[in-house]
Amino acid sequence: MSAPPLRGCPLCKTKVTEVQLGLRDYRWITERLPGKVAPMDGDFILERNGDFLFLEFRQPGEPISMGKRITIEGLRALPGVEFWTVEAPDEHGPETEVKVYWNESVQEVMSRRELEDFILKWYEARSVARRGNRTEEK
Repeated sequence: MSAPPLRGCPLCKTKVTEVQLGLRDYRWITERLPGKVAPMDGDFILERNGDFLFLEFRQPGEPISMGKRITIEGLRALPGVEFWTVEAPDEHGPETEVKVYWNESVQEVMSRRELEDFILKWYEARSVARRGNRTEEK
């Protein structure tokens, strides 16, 4: 099964037909994997002291494939890993409304600025926790 190509670069909005995707066009491996198995890219990955925050960005109402759901739930089950799915339009500003899914059933609507605050709180909590552990170890 051949995966459809990307629409365009998520950062600069260059149409896919105008760029060289190279290995980011996963059809080179999906054609070799069994059945409907396909790789998943990472939209946003942040690491702090061995903990990981993954964000998957989606257009409002854009469905998530079964394979991607399985991958997301597998990552969410790992210790030290949080995976948030964020629905937001391509064009956005600090007050743009986004919908964040903390897990399959818990969601919250907030502004992009509030999402930034959540990410910063996540990062700081891991910074403080790790610093506290290092102090206790000495």
